[in-house]
Amino acid sequence: MAQTNGTNFTLQINTNLIFGETTSEMQFSTDVFETTTKGSTGRKKTFESGEHGFTGSASMIVSAADGAKVKAIIDAKDAGIAVPFVYGGTAVGDFKIEGNVILTSANLPAPKNEARTIDIEFQGTGTYTVTVVTV
Repeated sequence: MAQTNGTNFTLQINTNLIFGETTSEMQFSTDVFETTTKGSTGRKKTFESGEHGFTGSASMIVSAADGAKVKAIIDAKDAGIAVPFVYGGTAVGDFKIEGNVILTSANLPAPKNEARTIDIEFQGTGTYTVTVVTV
């Protein structure tokens, strides 16, 4: 099986391709709740699945010309509203995830002798779809 790196993997938030992206990730989780009772067989715990969702993050390099893009990210975070996102590969056969997210944080580190970045985190809200890239 051929392996690929993350270069052709992109993140779009609010229909804008994230600029200067260096890394991104998503985490999917399912809540579980315990259903064990005093009479459970063999003193074994039992659980059922509950709601599920996702979170994610991305880091981008920021240049001096990116002020309007940084402002748009911070404005979207401050608005606290759900915005559309697309996360996935661009090659035929790769996967793509689409849905809505709420931006929950934006961090702007400016370390000495390194590139400035903006790091964002987001919380998925509502349903999402996972498809396979066909074109």
